[in-house]
Formats: sequence, C-alpha cells, structure tokens
Amino acid sequence: MALAVAGNQRGLILAGNVVAQSAQGKAPRKTGRLKRNISAGQPFSVGQYAGRIHVGTNVEYGAAQEFGSGLYSTIGPRRKIRITARRAKVLAFEWAGKLNAMQAAGNVKVIRLKRRTKAQGKFAFLSFFAHVDSPGVHPHPYLRPALSEKRAIVPTIIWRSIAGALRGMGRSG
Repeated sequence: MALAVAGNQRGLILAGNVVAQSAQGKAPRKTGRLKRNISAGQPFSVGQYAGRIHVGTNVEYGAAQEFGSGLYSTIGPRRKIRITARRAKVLAFEWAGKLNAMQAAGNVKVIRLKRRTKAQGKFAFLSFFAHVDSPGVHPHPYLRPALSEKRAIVPTIIWRSIAGALRGMGRSG
C-alpha cells in the first residue's frame, strides 16, 4: 500500500507541474515575474488514499490578475481601490495630456505639476499625487483555464504513476 501512496504523490507532483506549465503559458506578462513564480507545491493528504496539490503563485498581484480587482472584480466587493504611496511621501506619474478631467472626476488629489517635454504636440506632465482612486484591473485568468485544459489528463497521469509504482513492487519481490 505504501507504494501506491508513493505513486499517488509522484503522480500529483507530475500533474501539478503539467497544470503549472500550462498556467505559465497563459499568464499575462509585462515583466515575466508572475509567469516565473507559478509553480506546484508539495502534495498533501486529504484522506487515507486521497491527496491534493496546490498550483499557484506567491506574487502579490496574482489573484488580481486571475479574478480582477476593484470595479472589475469577479469575487468580493466591486469598488474603486485607493492607492497611496508606501515608500515615498507621494505617488508620481508622467503622461501626455490633460489632467482636468481626472481632477473633475475626483479620482486624484494633485499636489504639484511639473511640465516636462513637448511630445507629439502635447505637454508631458510629471504629476505628484497624495492618492489615486483606481478602478482596478480587468481579470486575465490563467490558472483556471490551465486546469480546465488539463483536467482530462490529470487522472491519467496519477493513475499511470500509481501503476508504475505497483509494477515496481513485482520486480523487487
């Protein structure tokens, strides 16, 4: 029986890695950090003969990418998210265009504006804010689609691993 349990654990690891690899291919990437940090954990027991493995990421914005955030959240409350500076006194953004619409909407509190350069006929401003009320991000699912895509093959991977472990029992005895 110990060989079957070992085969099950090995199968869970293999299946978890297959799902993780699929999720890495589906993850949105700007810097690649989220993709690099998707992995399968260690298998754990949920009964005498059953086990599970978690596949995911420890990147702090991973859940926001999977489920959306703020007004676009598919889980939890839908509301704007107040962003404030953590490592500095203010937030700083540079963009070309007008700031009046954002101020009128009440989304920002401007502390200081600094004119930078003239780009494409518009001035680029370096703006400093006490806070910004962000609408959040749209969901970009990567884990759930990966599991759905690999759902049919996961049991096969686990069963083959158990069968391989049990076949090994016949050779050693």
